[in-house]
Amino acid sequence: MEYEYDDAPENHFSIKNLYGEFDTQEQLDAEYNVETAVANFSQYIEGYLNRSEKARKILTDRVVVLYGHTTMEKLTVYPGKAIDSPVLLFIHGGYWRMGIGDDFDFTAVGPYEAGFTVVVVPCAKSQHSRNGASGAIGGSVDCKKYFALQW
Repeated sequence: MEYEYDDAPENHFSIKNLYGEFDTQEQLDAEYNVETAVANFSQYIEGYLNRSEKARKILTDRVVVLYGHTTMEKLTVYPGKAIDSPVLLFIHGGYWRMGIGDDFDFTAVGPYEAGFTVVVVPCAKSQHSRNGASGAIGGSVDCKKYFALQW
């Protein structure tokens, strides 16, 4: 029997390859656990925090806009110097195990200095992470970017 490419059986989702080359959800989660995969991971986080604190001291004209019901559903606007400044959205795509949106304010400095209005949109942590569990990759990640972009 001849198949069109999209109709070929090997192109259909299979429970057999749900985790790719991994056998279990736990193995897949371990592969995505940056905290154990990167030897100096805490130094990166500390650097983000320090640079973001400095950024907030430099960029004092910031506006925080809530677009949802949780503390993570907010965006931070750093208005450009001109009323018609182009807008750059920094959407944190998610390391959903730890951190908050303010950890990424450092990303606004360069674009702001280049004449942009910068909007920093964080990704909420997963339910698993909020409850103190592993933050499993298969868990729900509450990235409500749609509402932020609607704003």
